[in-house]
Amino acid sequence: MEKGKDDPYWQNPQITAVYEDFIGWACGTTCSISESTGAVIFKNHKVADFSASGIEISVVEDVVDGYAKI
Repeated sequence: MEKGKDDPYWQNPQITAVYEDFIGWACGTTCSISESTGAVIFKNHKVADFSASGIEISVVEDVVDGYAKI
């Protein structure tokens, strides 16, 4: 992929989304699921009492090192 040809937004800066102070308790199988995550910070994310998992993150997309954090 040539920069600028296929992606007209390649020069835009990363804008980090911050999800903070989340508490999940006994929601069933999984509490927090993230699919195709980019520049996201999960801060103070607390989960408890789940049968499968508390947090699932499947893919971290094209993002500069240090922008996706847990």
